[in-house]
Parts: sequence; structure tokens; C-alpha cells
Amino acid sequence: MRKFLFMIGVLLSITMTPLTAKEDVPMSIVMKGQDKKLTTVKRTPMILPLEITYDDTTHIIEVNSEEDIDACVSIKTEDGATLGYSAYLNTSLNVPSDFIGLLTIIIESNEWTAEGEIEVF
Repeated sequence: MRKFLFMIGVLLSITMTPLTAKEDVPMSIVMKGQDKKLTTVKRTPMILPLEITYDDTTHIIEVNSEEDIDACVSIKTEDGATLGYSAYLNTSLNVPSDFIGLLTIIIESNEWTAEGEIEVF
């Protein structure tokens, strides 16, 4: 009976592990031409239909949007070197497998800029 329960536990632990290790990347959005001064008006933050994920097993950053947004995507290192660039929003960018450090993902449109950081181990 113990062996049977042990086998069930092993099977459950195998099936419940995630197949890929994708990590969502939080982004901060800044409107272009907007002052940084404080105002008394409390506005809700702008929400863009973007999904940015990093898969640490394949070293790929995926940027997806359900809406048709004209924007470009770039990945930069801490020292400002560009590791990847795409003129289209819905794209996949490769990170070198030997890279270790902080990456900045920048998405630029005519009206706004979104930035997010991810630590790559």
C-alpha cells in the first residue's frame, strides 16, 4: 500500500511541474510629451494590451499584442548595448545563452514608451 501511495505521489508531482519556465515581465509606461510634474488630478494608469514573457529554458523574449499597435521593440544590456531589435511589436527576440545580467526591454510607439527589466541568470 505504501508503494502504491508513493507512486501516486510521484506521478502527481511530475504532472504538476510546469512544462516551461516562462516569466512575465512588468512594464512601466510613459506618455511622450508629458511633464513629470505633480498634478492634483488622480488618473488611472494607462493599460496597454501587451504580453511580454521571458522563457529561461530557450532564452527567448516574446512580445505579443492582440491589438494592431505600431511600435518597435529593443533589448538593451546595463551598459546600453543593444542585444536585439524588431521594428514590429509581435515578435520573439533571442537572448544569448551565455548572457548573465540585467536586460531592459524597451517598446516605443509614437505616443508612448514602455520599459521593463528582467534579470537573466
